[in-house]
Amino acid sequence: MSAPPLHTHHKQKIAVIGAGWAGLTTALTLAKAGANVTLFERSPHAGGRAARAYDTDEKAPFALDNGQHVMIGAYSQVLLLLLELEVDIDAALLSIPAQWLVPSTMTIQQPAWCLAKPQWWCGAFKQAPMALGLLRDAWFNGGASAIATTLLASIRMTLQPPKPAETVDAWVRRVGWSERLIQYLWQPLCAATLNTPSHCANAQTFSNVVQDGLMAGPQAAAMLLPRGDLSALLSEPALQRLRQLGVDIRLHTPVAHFQAALDLISIGNETFDQLIIATPAKDAWRLLLPHATRMGQACRTSLQALAGQAPEPISTLHLNIGDIRLDHAVFILPDAQEPELHNAVLIDRSYLGATQGGWFTLVISSSHAAVRNANHDRTLTQLALAHLRNTFPQHAWPNDCPSVLIHAKQATFSCRANMQRPTPKTGVPRVWLAGDYVHSLENYPATLESAVRSGRCVAAEVLADTMSNLTTDET
Repeated sequence: MSAPPLHTHHKQKIAVIGAGWAGLTTALTLAKAGANVTLFERSPHAGGRAARAYDTDEKAPFALDNGQHVMIGAYSQVLLLLLELEVDIDAALLSIPAQWLVPSTMTIQQPAWCLAKPQWWCGAFKQAPMALGLLRDAWFNGGASAIATTLLASIRMTLQPPKPAETVDAWVRRVGWSERLIQYLWQPLCAATLNTPSHCANAQTFSNVVQDGLMAGPQAAAMLLPRGDLSALLSEPALQRLRQLGVDIRLHTPVAHFQAALDLISIGNETFDQLIIATPAKDAWRLLLPHATRMGQACRTSLQALAGQAPEPISTLHLNIGDIRLDHAVFILPDAQEPELHNAVLIDRSYLGATQGGWFTLVISSSHAAVRNANHDRTLTQLALAHLRNTFPQHAWPNDCPSVLIHAKQATFSCRANMQRPTPKTGVPRVWLAGDYVHSLENYPATLESAVRSGRCVAAEVLADTMSNLTTDET
């Protein structure tokens, strides 16, 4: 995915709109290749939907993000980008061996000895560590018959890939997984990774996540939790590097429209050779709408549909509990009776650093019910504490506590079974799209890895197109 350097008499002037993770990656890749880059961002801060929440500074003794993120070892391009920015990954991220812990219900862990010999798990053997964890859980929750069912379903999952427009629920039932594993593993895993309910989620995208993450060996499946905030992790080092590379960074500078001629892009009184729109789909469609007749039909249709689709929210509830520490850093919570707490993951923040002891974070995926909770008699904090008392009765959870609630109402696109993604090349000359929703070979869901991969790929395509145009002009 590395971009070739530009060896031209004319230093390309390229505009990037949006300083989220896709836009930052695009700008970095282009600037390193020698382009003259201008980065526009309407917010006063970079990072987009994965950055520090600047209005929560006095509510906790540590910085909070606008949504809690959990990464995995398979985020190869994110990790490579952090290395390029000279971030100390071991200090910045807590690495947890792959596990899926549902209290009193399910314990799936890759055997500890698998991590000692990571070189063993390659090729056909890379699925073995997680398979061993699944089989161990099956043995303790059903014996030999459960093991047979799990083995057969695992084989069918590999041999019977998802059908076009098939949902996750339909696929996992077709290959024969038990209802227990569907309820406590596949459905919550789908919600956590795609932020879309399994009954309508895209099975092909989910399969990509499972194969490239969960079933790709112990290192790929390991969970990575940022110890600090995401701005300190990536956005601020990226901006510093961009300044060193001479990029013109314009924060708090919205772009309302642009003009596109055959050979130039105009934003206000400035002209550019290329334009990359690295914004959410709704904003990208707003910018491209005046040029819709020039767009490629497939890109236009899919981007318009995506922009008109209701996004999926993620709610993050931070609880200041006090003197409680759990046996593990991360638990998958069984669904509570209240829909507000469905698809919830609990993080004991004491594992992330000394200043975070006593704080717990509840991440609620596809949290439509939680967003609507504001008018209920019982707050989300009280509902969460009641659920924690039922789930972990061995601990003395309070009836109420200080808390910080962050609703990211437009956290991700809805990764539905029948969705189509827009291509990076819009069809408008010299105008491109970058973002986690843009079509790629992997078609991952709305993750940090997908955003970074999109930024790298689009930058490489832009540079290749630039060289092609220059060669044509010289000819």
